[in-house]
Amino acid sequence: MVLKDRFNIIYNLKRIRRIMKKYGIVCPYRKANPYRRMMKASKEHTVVSNLINREFKQDIPYKVLLTDITYLSYKNGKKAYLSTIKDSSTNEILAHYVSDNLRLDIVLNTLEKLKSNVNLKLHSEAILHSDQGVHYTSPKFQKQVQQLGLKQSMSRRGNCWDNAPQESFFGHFKDEVILSKCSTLEEVIEELKNLEGQDGITLSGGDPMCQSEACLEICKAAKELGLNVWCYTGFTYEKILNNPKQRALLQYIDVLVDGKFVLEEKSFDIYFRGSRNQRIIDVKKSLEEEKVVWVSKYMDEKDYSLNYKKPDYMFI
Repeated sequence: MVLKDRFNIIYNLKRIRRIMKKYGIVCPYRKANPYRRMMKASKEHTVVSNLINREFKQDIPYKVLLTDITYLSYKNGKKAYLSTIKDSSTNEILAHYVSDNLRLDIVLNTLEKLKSNVNLKLHSEAILHSDQGVHYTSPKFQKQVQQLGLKQSMSRRGNCWDNAPQESFFGHFKDEVILSKCSTLEEVIEELKNLEGQDGITLSGGDPMCQSEACLEICKAAKELGLNVWCYTGFTYEKILNNPKQRALLQYIDVLVDGKFVLEEKSFDIYFRGSRNQRIIDVKKSLEEEKVVWVSKYMDEKDYSLNYKKPDYMFI
């Protein structure tokens, strides 16, 4: 086909075979995936049902967790592999692990880092969703998931849309991180710890305004690093102004998304909000002008020809 399409040469199949035999030419072919072949032979690996069905935004933090692995290219064609676990409601990266190989340890160590995250309290019905990769069908991985008290869910075979938020994160992440100067895996890991593209943090989950004193310390530290701060809360801006502790936290917030999620107002055609009753507020301008000032470009309906960006979440 190549001879005909690219060079307009038509040879008989027998002639091609004679030439190949004469000059010792061997045609390479794609071998079967050894891990998939092993999985079928042993019948130990198990594929589980899709419990999420693309209902990623359930407005319950730490309930729907997404996980996957991607490669990171760095100097001289070397590759590192990044495994992450992401909360689909808050977009927070709850655990991550970097390795120079794709052995099973990469996902087991990611689960261990999730377990060791002392600041994390998972939902009682938490679900860990992944693709049908050999790592996630492994008996060892599935046993560790069960020990963490998590339910397991998997995308349909070959359907990347069933884990779209995780795939999207990797795409944006690779746009932000430059690893071409890194010569070793240790340098790659250090670069990930000090993300140059990181410009802000987001407070969400468990309602930051109910933990205003603790969140205040976090915000102060963020400001010292030159980061901006977004905050999601079920309280309204007006109510926050009447609470001294919450108002003190408000002074360190750049953008506030206020109001409770209302199911009847749910929409997929609005930016960074679950329902239309919620507002995206420019806190600094609102305090200066003593009235609510919206971040208007985010309050409009989505225009898919534009590329608005909210600050990425920091690794924790």
